[in-house]
Amino acid sequence: TVYPGGRVVLTVPVYTSMEKGINFALSKYDWLVKKVNQCKSKPVKKDRKYLSGETFYVLGKKYVLSVAASSENLAFLDETEHTFIVKTTKLTQKNIKKEVENFYLSGLKRAIETLMPKWLNITRLAPSAVKYKNLKSVWGRCDYKTREIMFALQLFSRSVEEIEYVIMHELCHLVVPNHGKEFKALESKFMPNWKEIKKKLKTNTPEYTTVL
Repeated sequence: TVYPGGRVVLTVPVYTSMEKGINFALSKYDWLVKKVNQCKSKPVKKDRKYLSGETFYVLGKKYVLSVAASSENLAFLDETEHTFIVKTTKLTQKNIKKEVENFYLSGLKRAIETLMPKWLNITRLAPSAVKYKNLKSVWGRCDYKTREIMFALQLFSRSVEEIEYVIMHELCHLVVPNHGKEFKALESKFMPNWKEIKKKLKTNTPEYTTVL
């Protein structure tokens, strides 16, 4: 097995000799070299600790986190220094994460409220409700039966065009619940370059295992 960072571990049955194990590994030499080089070329993702110096993305731009103690809780961007400043009354990971999530929630709400009317007009489709949640595996979700759309807080890390794509994508699910030909045709009708934008959206931020 080749692990992130290029570490190779050979596991063999207890009754297999060391010589046979080594010969097997040597027979896979070219494949192993290829995989090791691929792993080394990819940055090893780290778990977030919510400490100063970590990087966050907001509307597609990169910012460096700066955490400080304060008599009040707030989070904001310093565009000049490209810094994401979080101030909290308690410098605990839990409190800092909460302020980060609140920042992404309020920012995403503003972005969706600004962009949604454009796509309601283009698609002539409208959800029954719009909700927001810290989702780990998807940028958005649509309940075909209730017609509710939910957006991931993490979506605020992406560019405006990517946010618009997700809005359009979830609106299309109000008509077609799956991702079949009919659904893709609908996407092409409303956003001809959706494939290009979707490809960008699949590129996650490399430094950390989670966006938030």
